[in-house]
Amino acid sequence: MTDNNALKVGKLYILCGDRGVTYVGRLAWAGVDPLLQIPSLRFAPGGAVVRRWGTTAGIGQLVPSPTGETTLDYCNSPVTFACITLTSLMEIDEKGWGEKVKETPWPLEG
Repeated sequence: MTDNNALKVGKLYILCGDRGVTYVGRLAWAGVDPLLQIPSLRFAPGGAVVRRWGTTAGIGQLVPSPTGETTLDYCNSPVTFACITLTSLMEIDEKGWGEKVKETPWPLEG
């Protein structure tokens, strides 16, 4: 039997955290963070903070793709969230979001 509710590394998610944080990105890792020592999710570089949802009927409208009014602030480094801070996590459509989530190699070369 497979667990259809399991998190999938490499898939795109919208994460809603406490204090109003909304983040969209590709899940790179899930487990106990060695620094924080608590269950955490790490997202690959190239994800973004959703500054403005741009929806008329809630965040669920963003599952298929961003709207024309959605505003994203990109992050060029991995982003880690402690699971205790999460309020919701939604897998989103690769086709609608794939080009919006930038693929940034890590570590950054420069």
